Amino acid sequence: MEPILIAVAFGCGMVVNLIGLPPLLGFLAAGFILNGMGYENTPALSEVADLGVTLLLFTIGLKLNIKTLMRRDVWGTTSLHLLLSTLLFTVVLLVCKGLGLELALSLDWKLALLLGFALSFSSTVFAVKVLEDRSDMNALYARIAIGVLVMQDVFAVAFLAFSSGKWPSIWALWVLGLPLLRPLLFKLLERAGHGELQVLFGVFLALVVGAAGFEVVGLKPDLGALIIGMLLASHPAAAGLAKALFNLKDLFLICFFLTIGLNGLPTHDTMLLALAASFMISAPLNAQSERIYHRIGHWLRGLQASNLHPEDRPIELGDAEVIILGMGRIGQGAYFELENKYGNVILGVENDSEKLPTLRAQGMNVIEGDATDTDFWDKVLLSNQVNLVLLAMPHHSGNLYAIEKLRSHGFNGKIAAIVRFEDDIASLQEQGVDAVFNVYNEAGSGFARHVIRRLQPL
Repeated sequence: MEPILIAVAFGCGMVVNLIGLPPLLGFLAAGFILNGMGYENTPALSEVADLGVTLLLFTIGLKLNIKTLMRRDVWGTTSLHLLLSTLLFTVVLLVCKGLGLELALSLDWKLALLLGFALSFSSTVFAVKVLEDRSDMNALYARIAIGVLVMQDVFAVAFLAFSSGKWPSIWALWVLGLPLLRPLLFKLLERAGHGELQVLFGVFLALVVGAAGFEVVGLKPDLGALIIGMLLASHPAAAGLAKALFNLKDLFLICFFLTIGLNGLPTHDTMLLALAASFMISAPLNAQSERIYHRIGHWLRGLQASNLHPEDRPIELGDAEVIILGMGRIGQGAYFELENKYGNVILGVENDSEKLPTLRAQGMNVIEGDATDTDFWDKVLLSNQVNLVLLAMPHHSGNLYAIEKLRSHGFNGKIAAIVRFEDDIASLQEQGVDAVFNVYNEAGSGFARHVIRRLQPL
């Protein structure tokens, strides 16, 4: 890859980031700029972009419970979205033909319907990037959205096979035996550890076993990466593998957005039909989604069903005086320490429903909730007896969001938060956080205090 591509991508991404918009919009703009400078998409760049998409789907699989796809709200939403979107885009294309747009002049209603069906499929890459940036991957709406995206892939595979008449090879039946490989994959994942071998193992599974294995037998490669990831999702080390691949996957995905821009700016005739145009419009809208939601939320709530989804019901905090948002390893450690000092007045909030039984089996008082989700704060009933909130979520942006929501709820108690990087401390202090714990800097002193407590009698 030429240095100029990296330089322009970084420069545009940084500029867009400084004005508060998603960096991916900058990468898309970088592609347009490079195209204007005479650069074109190359096979190497496209190959790296494809690697990014494959790794993205693999990491989605690592976080996806197969039961999610069986939910009525997933397959029902997918079917309804597919039907309505197909009809909408078909009408739009026929209107474009009526307006005399050159690309639409040759369309008849059958071809318009086919293109409408193709346009009804969402961008998995864009949707997941938005969810990751918001730290919303485990929120209810995000799980449903990802389930819908996966079901769209399944529909796409079925449609391509039916329309082209090219059915998968008979050897595609090996996919049915994949669950038998799960014990072996689990053992290999455990043996891979947490270093570079773990990353290489993840890449091997995504690109070789998943993508290449499915492609050889006539199945969609990206679907293979997704399914292999889903096989590992129930293993405790799956989350660690997803984190290990996070930066590598994001780096490759930069090439994906560059390739879109390198295909050129949409013309007057193609503006309504271009993928690049949809990204240009939706990226800034997603950055302002919170404000938009608050402006039209009262209208949307009037359309909701009278019977609330179990995960959408009001959240009672009971008699808790201390709330811990995020029950990962840090949150769990804080829970036991505070319980020893203050007694049974602690409540943990965890967004991963599958972790709740384990946490409760350890004697913890925990409820399900995602403090990075607007709906959580709309449902939570924050009592006056809560005097301390610990923000132990892994993403700094999520902790900042929780502080904003606590203030909007009129919370006047103490707030403590964790950070992983020194330069994040200032933004927390500006928000009035009473105590900041740097996970890396304080690890040594915490270890020393632990040793002193244990060895003091000596």
